[in-house]
Amino acid sequence: MVEHTITEIIMYVDVRGAGDRRANEQSVLAVLHTLWVREHNRIESILHEVNPHWLGEQLYQETRRIVSALIQHITYGEFLPAVLGTDSMEQYDLRLVYSQHYDGELYTNMPSLSSLGRAALT
Repeated sequence: MVEHTITEIIMYVDVRGAGDRRANEQSVLAVLHTLWVREHNRIESILHEVNPHWLGEQLYQETRRIVSALIQHITYGEFLPAVLGTDSMEQYDLRLVYSQHYDGELYTNMPSLSSLGRAALT
């Protein structure tokens, strides 16, 4: 019987919808993408129950905003502090700041953000 490592197996299993076999090379990234897609679908189902009058695009965009916020919260609240440490987080002003007020003008006041960052804010 020939035994293969999990890495060898992952390298030769096709990833649905990835369009490229190399997507399997980063198995942890593939797992994270799968988890976030499933979380997106779970949240979208809940939003659809609460707002049955919303059409597909509105459901998608609202869910995308929520999932983006979750990813940002985990990144800045848990991942970066563990990697960089609290001193660096404070030095570079990367701490999470909680506010009850949403500033819709934030997008227009921050032209230096990348398009991905702007998309997450809109």
